[in-house]
Amino acid sequence: MINVTELSEAIKGSGKKRSYLAEKLGIGQASFYNKAYGLTEFTAREMLILSEELNLNDQESRQIFLTK
Repeated sequence: MINVTELSEAIKGSGKKRSYLAEKLGIGQASFYNKAYGLTEFTAREMLILSEELNLNDQESRQIFLTK
C-alpha cells in the first residue's frame, strides 16, 4: 500500500504531469491512476523510476511506497 497523499504532493511539487510519469513507467494513464490511488500496486521498477523522476530521497521514497 502507498501513501496516496504524500505521492500526490510529491507529484505536484515536481511540476511533472501524471501523463508524463505514466509514459516514463511505460504504462497507460488509467493504470497510473489506479496505482497512484492505491487500487493496484506499483512494481519495484516503477517505484525506482518514480523516485528518480520525483527526486525523492530514500526516506521520502519509504514514506510513500513502504507504508502499512
